[in-house]
Amino acid sequence: MPYHPSYNVEVKDGMLVFESKMAFDVTKLEIAAANREAVDLWEQSVGIKTPASVFYAVVFAEDSVSNYYES
Repeated sequence: MPYHPSYNVEVKDGMLVFESKMAFDVTKLEIAAANREAVDLWEQSVGIKTPASVFYAVVFAEDSVSNYYES
């Protein structure tokens, strides 16, 4: 299921800009609860890369290496 924030989120100079603190708080909770792949696709569609997506990419790569050596 694709991720679409409830509030309007703009990108300015590579950063997310929220209309209010409430919009930020709600979006943050929605992203935390959403499917990671859906959020990654949303990030790509708006042209950003968040620290969370970098973190998950690193964890995935480390898991892949660990799984390779464990098998």
